[in-house]
Amino acid sequence: MRKKLFFLIAVLLLGAGMAIGQWTIYDCSVLPENATPKWAKGDITAGVTDGATSVLIKLVDDPSIPGNKLIRLDELAGDKRESITNASGLLSSTTGCTCVMRVKPSPASSAFSDAFTANDQRYCYLSIRNGVNEETLLIQYPHTILLQRSNVRADFPDFASWHIFRMTLQNGTANLYLDENPTPLLTGVTMQTSSSNYIKIEDQSTGGLFGGDCDWVIWDVSGAYAPGKGTALPKSLTGLPTAVEKTGSAVPETFTLHQNYPNPFNPTTRIQFDLTVPDNVKLCVYDVSGKLVNTLVDQKLSTGSQQAWWDGKDTRGNSVPAGIYVYALEAGNAKVMKKMTLVK
Repeated sequence: MRKKLFFLIAVLLLGAGMAIGQWTIYDCSVLPENATPKWAKGDITAGVTDGATSVLIKLVDDPSIPGNKLIRLDELAGDKRESITNASGLLSSTTGCTCVMRVKPSPASSAFSDAFTANDQRYCYLSIRNGVNEETLLIQYPHTILLQRSNVRADFPDFASWHIFRMTLQNGTANLYLDENPTPLLTGVTMQTSSSNYIKIEDQSTGGLFGGDCDWVIWDVSGAYAPGKGTALPKSLTGLPTAVEKTGSAVPETFTLHQNYPNPFNPTTRIQFDLTVPDNVKLCVYDVSGKLVNTLVDQKLSTGSQQAWWDGKDTRGNSVPAGIYVYALEAGNAKVMKKMTLVK
């Protein structure tokens, strides 16, 4: 219901144009050919997936949020392919573009196993082409994030969960941000040229298996913006706080500090913790001598699962050297600590 209500309000306020601030929004509540602005569909299998109507891209119910809709990119059958492109707004290589999407593997793709490693399996394909060059984001089985045209990648063990991916492209430089962390997970320089100007989801070339669920896609052609810069993400889509992120509202059984992820890490890691009651919380990072390096959280938080990020910097914003660090969580009279490793 959250997205339906949001779009009713948007239509009343903005008429036919689906834009909030600088964002153009596709909330995946309708098939791409019925969206405003409409997506153009590309195909590869003549007589099967060709035409203006989606065959492999399906509209499905979100099992976790009643009333919410998703589009399922279900390309797990040989060389049957569909892709969608949107050229809303003029993409400029010098101005830059920002595209953000919330995706996860579909139930079908979650069945991928080592028996299929001969295939190129992925659940997310996002390409930005600005008339000069292009960059493509791939999320590949079993746990790789890849900026394909720059050939830079990162390990991604948390493969099966919902994530928000933000990709920017400006003057050939691409940045990829995970879950609105302001520190890029990947940065690359693409040498791939393109005369096209559009955003593209899914690949219609031969080879590879696709299977992903997409909750929404939004883009901004007014610049290449890191999280916290430019127009804020619509809260009606993300529901994310701007600092500490609350990941669950259920009451945890125990007060828990989880192992950071990834670990070892470079340059950014996520720290999750569970609160059984509302409390004043302090989450700090120390070096092995016990000296305070940085305070990540110092505020009152509500009951539930929370997460914070550390970007490997001290309180003055300086990058710290590689090594072992201790992170400590205090809430009320309870205190728990764990170790993590920063690599360079």
